[in-house]
Amino acid sequence: MFNRALIPLLALVAALPLAAARPPMVGEKAPDFALSTPEGKSVRLSEMASKGPVVLVVLRGYPGYQCPYCNRQVQEFIQK
Repeated sequence: MFNRALIPLLALVAALPLAAARPPMVGEKAPDFALSTPEGKSVRLSEMASKGPVVLVVLRGYPGYQCPYCNRQVQEFIQK
């Protein structure tokens, strides 16, 4: 059976990411982070920004699926 003493601890652990995450404000500088390309190469935001302006585009989805609305918006952005 589930230990009742763990319930407050699990609630705290579940809430930590929500408390720590804060949406960025318009015009605010993004914190530095690194992502992997599909080829497995690491790309760091600070390195890209040192070469010139950077636009971050976030798509909703998961491997094998992309939100059709996001996909259409990105395609329109690329064409401009």
